[in-house]
Amino acid sequence: MMSDPADPANPTGPNKWSVMAQTMPDVFDSLPDGFAVGEMLYNLPSGTYAGKQAVPIAPLGAPGTAQRTSIDSSINIYTPNGYTPTYNAWEFGMSQLVNLTPATGYELSPKYIVLITDGVPTVYRDGRTIYANGISQAEYDWQISSIQANGAAAGIKTFVIGVVGSDNPQGAPYDPLYMLSKLAVAGGTSASGCVPSSGVPQESSVNPRGTYCHLDLSQALDLSTAIKQAVIGIAKTIMSCDYAIPPPPTGLGPIDPAKTAVVYNDGAGRYSLILQNTSGTCDTGWVFSDSTKSKLHLCGLTCDAVHANAKATLNLVFGCATSSIPLGN
Repeated sequence: MMSDPADPANPTGPNKWSVMAQTMPDVFDSLPDGFAVGEMLYNLPSGTYAGKQAVPIAPLGAPGTAQRTSIDSSINIYTPNGYTPTYNAWEFGMSQLVNLTPATGYELSPKYIVLITDGVPTVYRDGRTIYANGISQAEYDWQISSIQANGAAAGIKTFVIGVVGSDNPQGAPYDPLYMLSKLAVAGGTSASGCVPSSGVPQESSVNPRGTYCHLDLSQALDLSTAIKQAVIGIAKTIMSCDYAIPPPPTGLGPIDPAKTAVVYNDGAGRYSLILQNTSGTCDTGWVFSDSTKSKLHLCGLTCDAVHANAKATLNLVFGCATSSIPLGN
């Protein structure tokens, strides 16, 4: 990302890493306060292919928190240093999530990896490097299969974003965009019903192009805006309408379903109560979604409204009648 311009039509313009470093703080600032995010760096120092958890995974919190400040500042400290260890970086990120001790209240939260790449992998699973032509088709297929198996076993999904340059085969005999789409399918995040198909790799591009199921920004004219839109779109996608009710603390009796409430915070300190829907239509409000009343589901219009506000948060409140829940203004 250091050697290639973010806009191929402007070879003297800023390189891709400069654009990424300037853009990502804004991207993180746009994420909901309730998201838990960390920053992982890979290939430090160059050639060792070792990972570094630069900022541990923790809730972002409101604007100006130490977590947000740490992430924003650390992005601009480091720069890429050659080669593309796609699988090795994913594997390190996976290990951070698998071994994570979640913050209180995040024990049941789903986990995701967002993999952003600009080129064909050039590092084999065992650390061997190859500058020209990228890794072999057989090695790439193995890496994709491993991501699928290990991600599914851990319950962790992987989003794939291919930025400017990701459509350059770099001498590889396969369509790199097709391979990224296969990776997205393996990661469980491809668009519903999307079936990837290969295009025809040329010297520095793919023509004709195939059908792709990852987030393809290879032809983005404004990389900064495209990255922001892609990550914010992912954030909206993973904000669920379904919530598991946690078990009661040790020593306390079972949770009374009749004393379960959902409180909405619009992110500006205004709170409101989302009422349970008993009409059977589930257009607004929430309902229990299973016979044991251990899961609840936000109904259509209510879920859409919550997702439309990236700063919104929900709190599940147990043990109180709805009339006794104090709400701030």
